[in-house]
Amino acid sequence: MKTISILTFAALLAGCAAETAKSNGPSERLTDQLAAIQVIKTQPTATKDCPVTVKVTNKMGIDWDGVSYQLGAMNKLGVATGQIIGAPRHATKPGATLTESNQVLGVPCDKIVNVSVLYFSYYPVGKNAVHIHNVQVKAQLK
Repeated sequence: MKTISILTFAALLAGCAAETAKSNGPSERLTDQLAAIQVIKTQPTATKDCPVTVKVTNKMGIDWDGVSYQLGAMNKLGVATGQIIGAPRHATKPGATLTESNQVLGVPCDKIVNVSVLYFSYYPVGKNAVHIHNVQVKAQLK
């Protein structure tokens, strides 16, 4: 009886694991890169805000209606000193890049040395947002 219970439990776990893998979007592996974000610091202003250009590249095999993101602006100690939040809604084909102007409020540009992904989702054409795991989005600061 114990053997049957253990086998039943193992089968249920296997089913849950297979279902979890399917929920990661169009990719079957969590290590696949589905989007790339490039943050470019633009000309600093007289204020303590840092203007940036955010470029999001579609690395998937499907069209997007847009994205939603939240990035941490990191200082040299690796501590988040600000954030960049955006939700550009523009049609974006696979391999294409979505570009928007944004800013890090209350943080001078010289204090920002890196960025990290806190949240990312994309909008498949005609559908609701799909959240993807942060490790599937590469972010870099230029």
